[in-house]
Amino acid sequence: MYPSCLSSYETVKYVTIKDARLGMLRWILLVGIFLYVVIGDFSSSKQVVRPPQRGIFPLDHYSECRAVMETYLSCLHSNKDMHHKCKHLSKEYLECRMDHELMAKEDLNKLGYAPDARVMGAREYDKAKEREGYIAGKHMDKPNKWWFQ
Repeated sequence: MYPSCLSSYETVKYVTIKDARLGMLRWILLVGIFLYVVIGDFSSSKQVVRPPQRGIFPLDHYSECRAVMETYLSCLHSNKDMHHKCKHLSKEYLECRMDHELMAKEDLNKLGYAPDARVMGAREYDKAKEREGYIAGKHMDKPNKWWFQ
């Protein structure tokens, strides 16, 4: 049962070639899964991230333009959020940010502050329909065609 060179107290585990191949395949599979999870898939194409053209710029950590911002927000509040009435203050705010290098210098005419750029057709909403009792969605008296309704 045992080879003659071994004493009777020593045991030897005989490994067949089939067991060795299965063990090696398990090891390769585990290493492959580990590498895929940790490192990632190298076969996929690399994603190119492009920054937006406008709209992302550093925060005003030192409150350099806070006063202009607060006057603009109070103007919006007093004018019921009609932004075209506070356009001169928003222009001052953008100029302040550009002067303190919180955003890239840009021609304000391209941003809609040209002398000939005007807001056309803006009017205040007087809520006349709501005073008469109008409720959104109530005017639709169509029959429902869905099976679950």
